[in-house]
Amino acid sequence: MRNSLLKTDLLILLSTHQKIETKTLEKAYVQFVNKLQVFINNSSDLATSYFLIHYTRIELEAILKKDTTNNIILNKTLSIINVALECLKLSVLIETKTLKIKKPLRWTADLCNAVEIIYALFHSKCINNGEVTIKQLAELFEKAFNINLNNISLLYIQIRSRVGERTTFLRRLTDNLNKAMLEKDK
Repeated sequence: MRNSLLKTDLLILLSTHQKIETKTLEKAYVQFVNKLQVFINNSSDLATSYFLIHYTRIELEAILKKDTTNNIILNKTLSIINVALECLKLSVLIETKTLKIKKPLRWTADLCNAVEIIYALFHSKCINNGEVTIKQLAELFEKAFNINLNNISLLYIQIRSRVGERTTFLRRLTDNLNKAMLEKDK
């Protein structure tokens, strides 16, 4: 995953190690803070976000060691990054406690199988009375089962292009549940 935070005007300006006009730096700083906020809000993988923001902090600290001409804005930026990292840590803690997971859950079946479930839930309108998006359901599965579903639409196209029975995993789930209930009935 590439780190878009390193491509911001602020980091590009600071890495030149030249004295930069305060107004230009302030404008770049505001842009960086906005980009950082969007970066965190749009992330479904908190661990990767934490890593990339921490990496950005390391890069800024390296710039600060080499060059002190812009250290006021550098220190401000490092402070906001530290706040972002603390917020991410808190988010992970809250998420872990909310789910009350002692041992992380991992999806061990094919990703196509998870996609079958996600689309089945979506089309059944059984979550929030249908007021949910595929993206929201995918993010839920990603967090709950530590998987990456960035290519969910391609996987859905694969499922739709199957010849014969398309929802093989859902059928297998139904068969397994019915079999288990029959065994309990004996």
